[in-house]
Amino acid sequence: MITVRKAKTLIDYLHIRMLRNENRHLMTRDSSKIGLFRQIKFWINTPKNMKLYIAFSDRVPVGYMSLREDFGKTYITEVVSSKHRNLGVGAEMIDLAQYLKNELFAEILLNNLPSIRLHERCGFVIDHENHYCKVYVWRK
Repeated sequence: MITVRKAKTLIDYLHIRMLRNENRHLMTRDSSKIGLFRQIKFWINTPKNMKLYIAFSDRVPVGYMSLREDFGKTYITEVVSSKHRNLGVGAEMIDLAQYLKNELFAEILLNNLPSIRLHERCGFVIDHENHYCKVYVWRK
């Protein structure tokens, strides 16, 4: 069973760091490796425009999601451990985000076909694209 809850503790943020670093090659913005000090600093000073959620399967952290408010838009990013893909973790996180928000935007690398398919299955449609990513939107 997959459960998703708001990330609160330093342990949550350290799990997020591990998951993010494992999948940073799929990031559209900052894909640099996150060090321990940087993650602790982020936990202490999480920007007010960002909410982080962590997904568990049988108490094992298997993914995370961020919802970032930027210029009146909510951008969603979800990351799933490579060992736990195709088990519904990403869809479960998107489902929560769709419950919380009326509109979501997702920036996805052009070559990240699994993420593109996931978002399309969850009702996202292409808004626009540029030379390196597609931007999808979902509205209630």
